[in-house]
Parts: sequence; C-alpha cells; structure tokens
Amino acid sequence: MKTKNQKTLFRLIGYTKPYAPLIVISFVSSILSVAVSILIPLMTGYAIDSMIEGAVDFDKVFKYIYIIAAMIAVGSIAQWTLSASVNSLTCKTVRNIRNQLFEHINNLSLKYIDSQRQGDIIARISSDIDQVSEGLLQGFTQLFSGVLTIAATLGILFYINWIVALVVLV
Repeated sequence: MKTKNQKTLFRLIGYTKPYAPLIVISFVSSILSVAVSILIPLMTGYAIDSMIEGAVDFDKVFKYIYIIAAMIAVGSIAQWTLSASVNSLTCKTVRNIRNQLFEHINNLSLKYIDSQRQGDIIARISSDIDQVSEGLLQGFTQLFSGVLTIAATLGILFYINWIVALVVLV
C-alpha cells in the first residue's frame, strides 16, 4: 500500500511525463558533465606522469592539455544544457499545476471560498507551488548528478586500482 508521500510523488511525476524529452536531455547532459568532471583529473594525472618520467615529453603534455581543454568545453556546454533543460522542465510542469489549480479554484463553491480568510487560498497555493518548483529544480539536478558522480567515481577507482577501491569501500 502506498503512503501519502508516495502517492504525492507519483502524482508529481505524472505532471512531468509530457516533458520526457527534457528529462532525457537532462540525464544525458548530466552524464556528460559528470564524465568530464571525473576524467579531467585523470587526464591531468597522465600529463603529470609524462613530465616526471625523466625527460618531459612535450608532445604528450600538449596532447593532454588539448584533451582537457576540449573536455572543459564539453563539460561547460553539458552543464548549461542540464540547467536549461531542468529549468524548462520545472517551469512547464509548474505552469500545468498552476493551470489545473486555477481551474479547480474556479469550480469551488462560493460557500467554501467565503468560509476561508481573504487571500488564504491564494497564499497557500502560491507557497506550495514555490516549494514544488524548488523541489523539482533541485531534485532533478541533484538526483542525476549525485548518483552519476558516485557511480563514475567508483568506476574510475576500480579502473585505476581495484585493490585500493575495495579498501576505500570497506
């Protein structure tokens, strides 16, 4: 049996369904952004390794610098796309909720509206919509980035040295 919070969450997710392409764009952008943020230190390490092996291999160092510069550009574009798509998703979802609430208020009986304090209905709706908006905005961004960052970090740890990765996990 679903709790009240679970029902509310699934209802809120239902409002985002028409904007599934924006969710996909946000997820892909988040993957790119996290991948770049994890791989830049790895490339920096490779560049440093090519400097301390005795003689500096400038060709390798510049190759890694170009790769890092390209990654920074890709990461910046991905981060911007993530922000834009999540903002658009949030605005469109909240607009739909507001429209539905407006329709609901128009259908309320005058007896109910007169029984409420002046402005109380609008104040509650406004406050709740702002909280939903902030929750969607932070939730999607943090959910995608947070989970992917943890998974990617663990993947890189195991790639570099699986024994050290297991020690870190334990």
